[in-house]
Amino acid sequence: MKIAILAMMLSFLCGSAFAGSLEFEWGYPAEAQAQIVGFRLYRDGTILEPVSIAATDRTATVPRQTDKRSHTYHLTAYSAEDESGPSATAIDAYVAAKVEPITGTLTIKVIP
Repeated sequence: MKIAILAMMLSFLCGSAFAGSLEFEWGYPAEAQAQIVGFRLYRDGTILEPVSIAATDRTATVPRQTDKRSHTYHLTAYSAEDESGPSATAIDAYVAAKVEPITGTLTIKVIP
């Protein structure tokens, strides 16, 4: 039986542009919880550790990637026999910092 994920939110923790963690939060219908064993979180289509998130959990925190690339995440619920389709996709978008050029004259001084 396919189990639908109702909602998923992504919130970024403060910190430098390439450090920190990502915290995921989702909702799940209480009446469907008895049917599931747990949840699985995927990054770019690959399951993340821990492989299983408890059925009672509604949040998961993972280290943020430092490879200067954007990454997509989705969540599934699973039972003993089946895994749901993916939740809505959450994107951790890499945005390169814009560095302005130095203006003015650059001088050099020889010090004996």
